[in-house]
Amino acid sequence: MTDIAPPNRTASAHPRQRAVLAAVLAGVLVLATVIGSGWFLSAERRSARDAKNLTADAPPDDGWANGAVVDWRTSIGTNQEIVTAGNHLIAVNRPTTTNSHVTLTGYTIGDEGLSEAWTTTVSLPQETYGNPEFLAWGESTLVHDTTLIDLDTGRTSAAPWNARTHPMLADDLIITCNSDDSCQAWRQGEAEPLWSAQAPEASRQFGLSRLLTTYVRRNNRYIIMDTRHIINLDTGQEFPLELPALADYRIAAASNGWIVAALNTQITINDYTAEVTHVYEFDIDGGAPTGSYVAKLGIMSRGLLIYKNSPRLMSDYRTLWRDGDFSPVLALGHGDTCTTSIEVLGGPTFDVPSAGATSTDSPSGSAISPSSKLNCPHFIPSPGHRVLLTAMDNRTDANSFHFLHNLATGEAISFEGIDTTANSQLELVRSDLILGYDPDDGEVYGFSPAGSR
Repeated sequence: MTDIAPPNRTASAHPRQRAVLAAVLAGVLVLATVIGSGWFLSAERRSARDAKNLTADAPPDDGWANGAVVDWRTSIGTNQEIVTAGNHLIAVNRPTTTNSHVTLTGYTIGDEGLSEAWTTTVSLPQETYGNPEFLAWGESTLVHDTTLIDLDTGRTSAAPWNARTHPMLADDLIITCNSDDSCQAWRQGEAEPLWSAQAPEASRQFGLSRLLTTYVRRNNRYIIMDTRHIINLDTGQEFPLELPALADYRIAAASNGWIVAALNTQITINDYTAEVTHVYEFDIDGGAPTGSYVAKLGIMSRGLLIYKNSPRLMSDYRTLWRDGDFSPVLALGHGDTCTTSIEVLGGPTFDVPSAGATSTDSPSGSAISPSSKLNCPHFIPSPGHRVLLTAMDNRTDANSFHFLHNLATGEAISFEGIDTTANSQLELVRSDLILGYDPDDGEVYGFSPAGSR
């Protein structure tokens, strides 16, 4: 487990409360998704054999540790934003920050650069609640609130859900929920929902990411809503855990079961603190706890926990939370409201730069990093732990990120022509393909890792 989220807050909360919320929720996402491996008991191996954590946030290739090489560059025009999905790049041109009539230009990403495929003008509301702004649904559809965009043709259509719902992506399904926790699941291309159900506290997910990790366990798919409720993704039914009476708790998925962390929380207008006091273990099939232990005090005070890999066993949780052994942890994040530095365990400590934002006075009105919104980072390590990707919470799509760091040296990977501390964008299209866009000169760069050559 990692940093634990506070009780639910609304968008109208105090700025420091929002900052703390974003920082600890980034930790909760890591808790649930970024988890190391280690088969060491045969029973655990059997239980965990087919376990998968499916997320839209892909890890970068280890070869980026050796630097980035420019393979090609293409001009698409200035003062735009870019969105990527599969082998598609969409240039978003907003005439003004308040104009909802947006020109979209679609490109196909090839080995030699970009090929323009289509252009269209569509009305897209600037203020979309939640992040990222665009969701890649399957191979051919881009979702923006209630607008569906065909990535092959540019044709737009209305989504089957209404404007009062909050669309989220979980594997191949869009989940929409109302403020009354009434949710529906949608398959691509179908006008009727796969299921409709009450999902406890689903509305509290609204302030978190639109990207829901899908946990595949014994051929069943689950999501965790608001870090407190496990929902069967294919039926909408809540998964049964016989929880003890707990004032506050968070759920994490192990590869061979479920973990529930009991919390002692203290909240003031200016601060939030939490301490894991007890950990309960559950089998993959749920029911009553199969074990429990008192948590080691002081783990959370060390910083934001960045684990090594995903998924990980219940025994790995015990290693950290019962025994105080940090061997499953790759790095610790430090900072006040947001993580501003990274301490690699057994390695360097380095600062996390501040991501830039396109000026609200610019024609593009970029939503990459609006100054009016809190923009804390979250982190994704490469499989071999050679590089660490930093993505800010407020981003255009799941592929958007801001920095890569070499974990052996702490140095940031340089991308020619791109400065994300200003208003440039980076997109991890594949683990070994990064696109960079500079809205000032209108150039898109295609990068490959130097280590792959």
